Amino acid sequence: MKLLVIISTLLLNNIALATDNFYITGAFGYGYISGSSYYERANDYAYTINSNIGYNFNRYFALDTGLTFIPSNNSIPNYFITDIAAKASIALGDFASAYIHLGPGYVTSYTNSSMGLFTGIGAAFKVSQNISINIENYGIIFAGDLNVINTLTLGAIYDF
Repeated sequence: MKLLVIISTLLLNNIALATDNFYITGAFGYGYISGSSYYERANDYAYTINSNIGYNFNRYFALDTGLTFIPSNNSIPNYFITDIAAKASIALGDFASAYIHLGPGYVTSYTNSSMGLFTGIGAAFKVSQNISINIENYGIIFAGDLNVINTLTLGAIYDF
């Protein structure tokens, strides 16, 4: 009976806090398209724009979905990266945390589309109750292809 009361209390506490666990992220950065990755012949850099929306299940685990736009330049077409990723975090004190992302990612351009493994590593630094600054390196690794699409971004996170 005590176990049932403890489990019920924990569940009710999590449900009561659930409305405060959503977050959005916006970031700008620089991306690299390597070799023959994604069927395009290019070794080039381009600016990136990224946005995510996610849900923190607790302080260690979240799930989010994101969209990254890599605009075309002289040697590469426009790229869009969409992902659904698990996010594992660890606190580095009261005002900083480190995290990793892992999940499926989908890349499209005007000529091709491909599924790959979305991976990322980053850090967030709290500047107020609801706002953090983050830096993240993430990208897509394609099955059977050692080439990647990689980005380094700086952005902000707003926790609701």
